[in-house]
Amino acid sequence: MKSFYNRAYPNYPQVNIIDVENINSDHVYQFTKDLEPDLIIVSGTRLVKENCSPFDLKLAF
Repeated sequence: MKSFYNRAYPNYPQVNIIDVENINSDHVYQFTKDLEPDLIIVSGTRLVKENCSPFDLKLAF
């Protein structure tokens, strides 16, 4: 999937990305908290637990 998007959008700006086994891990929580992003894109994962984000989540499906 990543290779598809890399080919489809070669000029997409460089952003911080992490690949993880568990979206609800402490590592992901700290990464997100430190980055303070305006947008988070999650693809191909299990459910994101509400208490795993340091921000108020606005979910879109």
